[in-house]
Amino acid sequence: MSTFNKTKLATAIAAAGCAMVAGQANAVYVNDGGLGEALIYPYYTVRGGNATLMSVVNTTNQAKVVKVRFREGKNTADVLDFNLFLSAWDVWTGAILDTTDRGNGTGGAMLVSRDTSCTNPTQDEAGNTFAIGVPFRGFQYTSGTTKDAEDQTIDRVREGYIEIIELGTIPNLTALGKDVTHDKGSATSARKPECKIASNLTVAGLTALENSEEQAQIVGPSGGLFGNATFLNGNAGTNTGVDAVALNSFWGSSRNFGYYDAADDQPNLGSGQARSVVVDGANVFISNWSGTSPSAGFRATTAVLMRASIINEYAYTDDKVFSTDWVITMPNKRYFVNNGAQLPAFAGGPSPGLVAAFAPFQRPFKAGGACDDVSLVSYDREEGTTGGTPGGFSPVRPGAAGNALCWESNVVAFGKAAGATEPSRVLGSTNQLWYAGFQNNGNPVPSVGAVAQGEGGWAKLTFARGTSSAPLHQLVNAADNTVFNGATVSTSGSVTYGGLPVVGFAVTQANQGTKASFASSYGHRFERSISVGQ
Repeated sequence: MSTFNKTKLATAIAAAGCAMVAGQANAVYVNDGGLGEALIYPYYTVRGGNATLMSVVNTTNQAKVVKVRFREGKNTADVLDFNLFLSAWDVWTGAILDTTDRGNGTGGAMLVSRDTSCTNPTQDEAGNTFAIGVPFRGFQYTSGTTKDAEDQTIDRVREGYIEIIELGTIPNLTALGKDVTHDKGSATSARKPECKIASNLTVAGLTALENSEEQAQIVGPSGGLFGNATFLNGNAGTNTGVDAVALNSFWGSSRNFGYYDAADDQPNLGSGQARSVVVDGANVFISNWSGTSPSAGFRATTAVLMRASIINEYAYTDDKVFSTDWVITMPNKRYFVNNGAQLPAFAGGPSPGLVAAFAPFQRPFKAGGACDDVSLVSYDREEGTTGGTPGGFSPVRPGAAGNALCWESNVVAFGKAAGATEPSRVLGSTNQLWYAGFQNNGNPVPSVGAVAQGEGGWAKLTFARGTSSAPLHQLVNAADNTVFNGATVSTSGSVTYGGLPVVGFAVTQANQGTKASFASSYGHRFERSISVGQ
């Protein structure tokens, strides 16, 4: 939420003039200023000659500990996570690089970091340290109760997205604070923390330390984190970057923030508080969420990321010099499509026991993904379009859904593909769908500059809304809402958030071979659809 949005929320509370509304001001929100307690990096990839560089910055004057988690792109299984300790004003950096299949359920991609900030653990079970590269692992999607119906190879880990969630603040003068703080160093010696406590810290060990020191070692989260990702392609000689999306007030005062063992699947984006706040134009929507599957916390973070439409630019040429990819990542989707409600046969399922996705998602996860229907329309640079007829993805894999996004991290590749399985041309994605956006009044654009203003245009992707009797892509809070519409405050009626939770960006590359090549990236623009019932 930007300063403007914060001011609007404060105005809403003042206008209400009651403690009840003021008590709801503490709610998770997207901070347009880029600082927060939780960060979502929309994408990483090691495909197509790309490497992904990432950073996270602690802008506060106190140390803190965060959970770093990498999720693969099809069903966002956890492929690597660890605890990271940041001293005051610290920066941690790492690189996701391509690597071979190690043959033991690991490989495909690896995280390399020469940063000296403390981590827990410091190496994997095979002895691989971050300095030489810790390989990703596919165990979560290939075994046990979390095994899914999609590709079981390690190749899946080569693209996905990243979460960083603050676990708490570490006061600098505590034993743990001193352990994770970089010493003074010198002009010729890098400053390094000791990491004697942090590198082996467990929940039980933290309790023992606090008892012996008679002092809390980790206190409430204080936010102030920001992050960036850079996509570096050595083959093309290009690089471009994107910001991490920041969620602030993620934890709130009533949730169980605190230290988690490094091997714990918690916390995730559902672990925070169950209250969300969204500013849409002149309106402010505060919703208190309930539910257990998925948790109310997932519904809160989903609400603040809901988008009805995605808008951005594109450019491509037939000689493949100019290409554009759109990244569309849907955080939390895994928790809505993997464990859905049972759908009886008479309700449209082919057999009793078919699993249906939880709203706002449309279909459950199976072979081919969990597909959500969309429509697309595109315009060239001179307002030309297809005559109002929505476009479609083409070519489509045999047996795959038509106009639908089926993965958690999707890539819409703009251009004319040789076949449905051709990877996207900028990011090398195999979670891709091809779309020939309208340009040059429908005529070919053979190469850059061949036609004045020929290459490029803009497109709009909209999530299907269904019908009044069978609505699609809606997240509904039936009763517990506060709505400020610029003049009045209402605490009755339901609020419906339309669309799906989305983060992402567009990246355009000019790969000119021996000539200078370049790339640029732009965050998506979005439309919301929020309605209030009675």
